[in-house]
Amino acid sequence: MKTVMTPYLLAGAIALAAGPSQGEPRPQDYVSTAALTSAGVSLDASELPGHSVAHWLEKPDSEVQFLAGDWTELLGEIHQLGDVSVLSGNHVVMHLATGQYEPFRGGEGHALVLNQGIDLRLFPGHWEYGVAVRPSADTAPGFVFFNGAGEPVHRILLTESSDLATFETLVATYASERPEFSPWSEAPAETKEATAETKAAFLEDWRGLTDTHAFSRLLRKYQLSRTDALRLAEGEFTQALDAHAYRRVFSELVDQEISIIFFALNNGCVQISTGALTELNTTRKTIQLVERDSRTLIGLDGIAEVWRVSKPTKRGLAHSLELYDRDGEPVAYIFGTRKEDEANATAFETLVFSLPPQNAQVAAASSEKEGATCSKAAAAPSDSESNASPVADNSVEAKDATPKTTAAVAPIDTFNLPRRLRSQLNYTVKRLLEYDADGDDRLTAEELPRRMASLVERGNQNGDRFLDKDELTAMAYHQIQAREAEVESQSTKKH
Repeated sequence: MKTVMTPYLLAGAIALAAGPSQGEPRPQDYVSTAALTSAGVSLDASELPGHSVAHWLEKPDSEVQFLAGDWTELLGEIHQLGDVSVLSGNHVVMHLATGQYEPFRGGEGHALVLNQGIDLRLFPGHWEYGVAVRPSADTAPGFVFFNGAGEPVHRILLTESSDLATFETLVATYASERPEFSPWSEAPAETKEATAETKAAFLEDWRGLTDTHAFSRLLRKYQLSRTDALRLAEGEFTQALDAHAYRRVFSELVDQEISIIFFALNNGCVQISTGALTELNTTRKTIQLVERDSRTLIGLDGIAEVWRVSKPTKRGLAHSLELYDRDGEPVAYIFGTRKEDEANATAFETLVFSLPPQNAQVAAASSEKEGATCSKAAAAPSDSESNASPVADNSVEAKDATPKTTAAVAPIDTFNLPRRLRSQLNYTVKRLLEYDADGDDRLTAEELPRRMASLVERGNQNGDRFLDKDELTAMAYHQIQAREAEVESQSTKKH
């Protein structure tokens, strides 16, 4: 799995972008402008660069000490440093958080750090090299760990309050000779093409899931890549989305104060953040997600596929967005938080299901083109019409311009609906009316984005070529009902 990332450099970039602190110093304020500048970080980079093992091999001993030993044992001692920052991710998504590296729990091939500030799932079995960056280096001191290809998978950064003497003791304890660097990559998991029988059995097992963590075991059982599995389940549990649609999700998350769980991934570490986004900073090439005590940086050009995924759990379906790079590798998963807050989970679900499917924009454009061709053909006079009087021509033209009227649908009586459903409807209508350019509480095809223009034709019931509040509410209501019916159908199939 490709995991080129910018370790400390991201910390500097996001500290500067966040601006000066107010009141209590932010955890990221220790990052100096000088260190950022000397590193040459650019938020306009098409990918998020990072330093491989080869980079550190060129540094003198006064700046770098290579390490060896039991990585799990070393990680178990990091809590002695006090406050640290951790940075993990891949060439598309990186996450920075600050806090205590405890409680730490290590097991065979895996480890866990979980507290309010830092949430990590570590897989040291995938780590090949370790480096201690000394304070004399031109970047933040701390530890960097790499996979066999020499790509950084996890970085621990010292903060101004970290115990430097303990850091030096740990460096001396795990010090090693400089390695002979011979990059290698792990062989990808063996996969096979699914048959009709395999697909049926796989989907049946998916319907029987009760825990999202069991999904990986399902992939191994059927020897499927993750994206192959998503394609097999498309229409039932998954939907490929427009690759750019996720960008507006983040602004909606900020506006609605929806709390999320964000997973930044690579093969040696999963770094997790939980909470509501407080700010969104964008550049030409990146999106910065700002939380109270952490930051996430996403390189926009690196996202090639976006999927909506639903997995059965004991509490019902858990919905998520999954982001993939051009190689079909997952780079991030996003869930809405559910514990003790079903309203938040519902708001996240509504937002995720409002995103257009992958081919919606193409289909809308094709529909517009076909419509224009049909209109042009209908407007072209036949031989007999060309000899008719001007009055007759005008009558035909006027008739063609008259909108077709369909039977009106009675307005939805929202007063008697459950509060949760009323909230969903009100939210959806409110968001759609943000496209109302002239403020008349109605939408025209011209006011909507091109990919959504077909909504007017589908939802306009009185033939006036507008969507008013009643029509928008009816559309939203029927969409929600259809989705709930689909969920009910899936539940019935499972039992």
